Amino acid sequence: MKLALFFMLISFFANGQNSYSISVKMKNAEGKKIFLKDTWATNDPRVKTNVYDSGYFVNGLVNFNGNFEDYKYYNLSFESDKSFFPFIMDTGKIMIVGDASKIYQSEVYSSIQNALEKKYSVVVDSFFFIREQFQDSLLTN
Repeated sequence: MKLALFFMLISFFANGQNSYSISVKMKNAEGKKIFLKDTWATNDPRVKTNVYDSGYFVNGLVNFNGNFEDYKYYNLSFESDKSFFPFIMDTGKIMIVGDASKIYQSEVYSSIQNALEKKYSVVVDSFFFIREQFQDSLLTN
């Protein structure tokens, strides 16, 4: 009985949600409303983005706290989806710093997932480029 309870607790915590705390610090954002959405973001109207949270900047700062189930891309955007900042949701305290007029150039601090993505994205992009070049040459020959 105790062993079964122990395994139930382990499975509960293993499948449970991860908590996050995001501080967004931006210049030129005073009084603006920013949205935390659960997708990479796109201008394509067929793609539905779900709003996870939102907040207004006070003294250039807004905080988000909550839970998430999977390490995937989320984004920050203002009223329009034309300009957004994608990042990978991570546990712990994340700091995002930028300028509201160039939100897409923001930087993520204190996030292991985003540091790894930034470090290895060049390698992955190069791999996809080489693969596409190889496929193109096969198709033409």
